[in-house]
Amino acid sequence: MADTPNFSIDNSYEREQNYDPLGWIVTETFKQDYSLDWGITFSDRLDMSTTFELMMEDVHNSDAVDTKNVVPHLDLSLVNPQATFDFTAEDTINLTNEFNVERKDAINLSTQFSLTPIFLPPLEMTYEVLTNDQVNLEDTLEKKLDVTTSYSFGRMLDLDASWQQGSLDDRLKNNSDTEERKWDFNLSLNQLLTESLKLNFDSSWTGEQNDTLDNSGAVISRKPSRTLENKLLFTLDTFPKVNSSLELTCNKDFMEKTLEGNVDFSLEVTQKFLSVGSLAETLDLKRDRLQSPVPQNDSKKWDSSFTMEFTGTPSKYIDYSIKQNFSWTNDKFTDSSLDTDTGKNEFDLSATVVPMENLTLDLSYSQSSDYEKGAKTGDSSDFKLEMTYEGEALNVPNLVFEPSLDLSTETDFATGETTSTEKLDLKFTYEFILPEPFSLTVEPDYTLANSDGARDDETFTLDYEVSWDMKYSGWTVFLDHTGSYKQTIGSTDPADEPTFDGDFDIHITAILAGNFDWDVEYKYMSSSDSDNEDTFEASLDWALYNMTFSLSAKNDRTFSAPKDVTRTYAAEFSMEF
Repeated sequence: MADTPNFSIDNSYEREQNYDPLGWIVTETFKQDYSLDWGITFSDRLDMSTTFELMMEDVHNSDAVDTKNVVPHLDLSLVNPQATFDFTAEDTINLTNEFNVERKDAINLSTQFSLTPIFLPPLEMTYEVLTNDQVNLEDTLEKKLDVTTSYSFGRMLDLDASWQQGSLDDRLKNNSDTEERKWDFNLSLNQLLTESLKLNFDSSWTGEQNDTLDNSGAVISRKPSRTLENKLLFTLDTFPKVNSSLELTCNKDFMEKTLEGNVDFSLEVTQKFLSVGSLAETLDLKRDRLQSPVPQNDSKKWDSSFTMEFTGTPSKYIDYSIKQNFSWTNDKFTDSSLDTDTGKNEFDLSATVVPMENLTLDLSYSQSSDYEKGAKTGDSSDFKLEMTYEGEALNVPNLVFEPSLDLSTETDFATGETTSTEKLDLKFTYEFILPEPFSLTVEPDYTLANSDGARDDETFTLDYEVSWDMKYSGWTVFLDHTGSYKQTIGSTDPADEPTFDGDFDIHITAILAGNFDWDVEYKYMSSSDSDNEDTFEASLDWALYNMTFSLSAKNDRTFSAPKDVTRTYAAEFSMEF
């Protein structure tokens, strides 16, 4: 049974004008898109769908060459409950009136086949052929093949594999043809040994080979590589809960003649203490070994880390996290002068307290120490307190007070220098209660920063927004003005002069009789550190049965010397039947 074909048209015209002191630069673009869709149902087990699309684009420039692109596109699909076949063909044609530049063709042919039998592994295969042709400039033929399959043996074993192969034939460049192969094989085993003990084993083998060929097809150079990864994970769901994993990786690069091996062991123990919180202890050990053609670059590296983290939410008024971490890295080379031995000790504390309904306190403290070859090289610490207070308790429901305090110190033992910084931030947000459709919000913000006891920066910022939003009988009128005033207190630097940035926006939309949609917007933006600019946009849309008409205009202007103006006019027509 043949379904009714659908034919659609989508055409548009756009004219863009850019101001230049020597005259306007004009670019005109005309786009055409014609599409035909047709679906046929042969039976309840076989469907066919076809799509043919023709896309064309003409670009005319007053100060450059003209271009024309033509793209015919064909899709053919056959669908069966157990199989799918897709064929795609596309030719991209590029034309230009530039002297001595010939037409360019890029043809793409693609075939995709998928098979999902009931009792056998599924199979997906994609084959592509791409050609690029332009007289005396380009003549290439590229082929790609991609095959994948996967299979699950119940809930215990999963297998998947993929193979990719590609070639590039360049008929203009000597000895530059290429061939590449990639493969990937993965195995995953999941086994529940007892009610509380679970075993997971994952193995992956990947390989790659890239060849460069001469004109006769003989191999000039070859770059092969292989990687083998194995990961073993135990999960013991008891008290305490235990997660343990062991990962082995081997990577062989035949071209660079290097062999890299990695062993990664992880152990995590988690304990819960009623409603007080839970303690998680994690141990990570990693061993890396590198063998290279240059013996003095061979290395053996240890990475170790031990972490304890205690978290909890004992009540709705508080939640907290306490974390201690020790990490160490030791890298030894055949050439001992390249050896490294570093470590770090970190402590972090964070808590959120809600002592009353409209008050929230966020507290954080962190401290860290750095070590090199067993000796301490530096210390750093940071304390931060943030508060959010909503003014409902004081019968000021639209007030939000957000002060914060940040104290930090840093010590360098190599130089003996210690630096400290303090930063105080006082921020308010208040929304005035005004009759609709008006709204006004102000945000004053005072910041004081000291460094080593001396005043470093003191600023005052005032942000505000006032708007008017009215809706009536299909019309919407929105006016909005935002401003930001900033002053650096006590500074005599001309660069710290008070600044003001502001925007003004008026936006009008309307739904008129006869399915007309009208949209007009004007926006003006002023800036203290860049050129002021404004934008005007207008559009009119009309829908009639299965046709749509659109007209739009846009003017962007920057108040600079010389001025920068861009004008864009566009018209679009689409129809479907």
